[in-house]
Amino acid sequence: MSKCEMYVYGGSKKEQATTKSMVKRIFPKLAFLTNADLLLLGAPILEDAFPSTLQEKTRQAELMATRLAKLGAHHAVFLLKNCLFLPKLLYILRCSPVWKFPGLLRNFDEVLRSSVVSITNTKMTDSVWRQTSLPIVKGGLGLRRAEEIALPAYLASIFSAKRLVSSMVADFDVGALCAAEQSAWVEQSGVELPMPELRVHQRLWDQPIVQKHFLAVVAS
Repeated sequence: MSKCEMYVYGGSKKEQATTKSMVKRIFPKLAFLTNADLLLLGAPILEDAFPSTLQEKTRQAELMATRLAKLGAHHAVFLLKNCLFLPKLLYILRCSPVWKFPGLLRNFDEVLRSSVVSITNTKMTDSVWRQTSLPIVKGGLGLRRAEEIALPAYLASIFSAKRLVSSMVADFDVGALCAAEQSAWVEQSGVELPMPELRVHQRLWDQPIVQKHFLAVVAS
């Protein structure tokens, strides 16, 4: 049982302590998880675990950034865009509502920005960084910011799981589940929600926000 873990949910703190004590007598090597430790396949389940998870991803990004400096610029930018930064975080963005922690996502993005500055040996103002983080089709380098893509990724993931969850939970209401996310998206994008049957596509959640940032870059 040394590799087994247990999380006690519900009840008062006293009841949880009693439960842990009883289980501990039977399985002395069992590890008990706290709210901040509770992960499922690497994705944090409760908000208490979001900061530590994002901070660890940022630390890993910093380590990778130091190693990219040893490569040629073209190879480094390719790996930066396609392998080592946002692709490493996208699973968590889709599984957990980490969009609620923009400051931590911004820290991750700043590591990406610093890495691009180092690789390209250029000064990068806020305006240049905004353009750099746009998709290639919009004149950027496609180095997308986690802070910008977190909400579209999470919304698309929720609606993608709607059919499966509805088959198991008869009264499942996806609209009520992600009402806050949808309101935040409308505020960020400035447009109406996508058509219900198209909400499974992350691109449709992402495009209006991209367009808004693109127009801001053009106007600056």
